[in-house]
Amino acid sequence: MSGRRYFFEPLGSISWNQNSIGDLNLPGAAVVVQLGDAKALDAGGGFRAGGVIMDGKVHYLEASLTNRVWDRVSGNNPVNFVNLGPTFTLTDAFQKVYGESAIQLDWINRLWGWSAFAKMDAKYNTQFLTYTGKLGARYEF
Repeated sequence: MSGRRYFFEPLGSISWNQNSIGDLNLPGAAVVVQLGDAKALDAGGGFRAGGVIMDGKVHYLEASLTNRVWDRVSGNNPVNFVNLGPTFTLTDAFQKVYGESAIQLDWINRLWGWSAFAKMDAKYNTQFLTYTGKLGARYEF
C-alpha cells in the first residue's frame, strides 16, 4: 500500500452504570453499612485521530490519539452507617467534569485476520488521576 492514510473521528458517548450491593453487617461494632444501589450517568464528547505510521506487504501499524471530556450527569451514591447513635452518611464529592486521553497502537495483519493492540489512557480532573493500560489480540472473521 502506498501513500499516507489518516483519520479523524468525532466521538459521542453515554455511559450508564448501576451496581447493587447488599448491606454489610458488622455485629461486633453494632454497625450496618448500607451501600444500596449505586447509579451513575455520564455523557462525553471528543475525538479520535490517527493514521498509518508503518506500512508493509503483510502488516501495518496504526497509531491513534483519543481525547474526550466527560460530565457526570447524575449519580450521587451515599453510604449509610447505621449504628446505635445517629446514622452517619458519606456522600461522593466527585466533581462532575473530567477528561480522558488515550494513545493506541494497532498492529494489523492483512493475511490472517489477526491483529494486536496496546493502549494507554488516563482519566483526570482536579480530584484524581488514573492511568490504565491494555494489551490484546483480535481475530477478524
